[in-house]
Parts: sequence; structure tokens; C-alpha cells
Amino acid sequence: MHANDMHDVGKLSASGRTFVKDLRAWVEAVVDLGQDKNDDDKIQEFMWFAAHSDVKTKVPDVGSSSTKIKAGADADAKKGKPSRAL
Repeated sequence: MHANDMHDVGKLSASGRTFVKDLRAWVEAVVDLGQDKNDDDKIQEFMWFAAHSDVKTKVPDVGSSSTKIKAGADADAKKGKPSRAL
């Protein structure tokens, strides 16, 4: 962190400064944990393989479903009925 960044922290409220201090401590702890527990780069390997994997998932067509629901809600609105879409 640069000296200018530390100066800007002083412009925060007391709770803001506490938050920044706690966030810095948390980030440092995560970095330390990563360095201590990841000497063999297992996390990086997992992330690389996950990013480059070809995983097929079966997800319903949300776009089609939402179009049908909206059409039904629009029809109900024209008839003055409460929407049954939800």
C-alpha cells in the first residue's frame, strides 16, 4: 500500500477506518494461508483446470420460460386480472 493510500484512510469515519484495518488484516491472512498451504500450486492448478474444463450442464431454458410467463402476465393485465405468473 502506498503512503498516499494511508493518508486517504484518515478521511474515513472511525467505523470506515476500522473496516479498512480489518479488511487489510483479512487479506494478509488469506495471502499468508495461501503461501503456507499452497507451496505445490494446487489451488492454481485447480483454477486452471476448472477454467479450461468442458463441463456440460442441463439447465432449463430460462429465456423461453420467462417469455411465456410474461405473455401470461400481460394477458392477465389486459383482462384486469391479478397476475398468476408468480
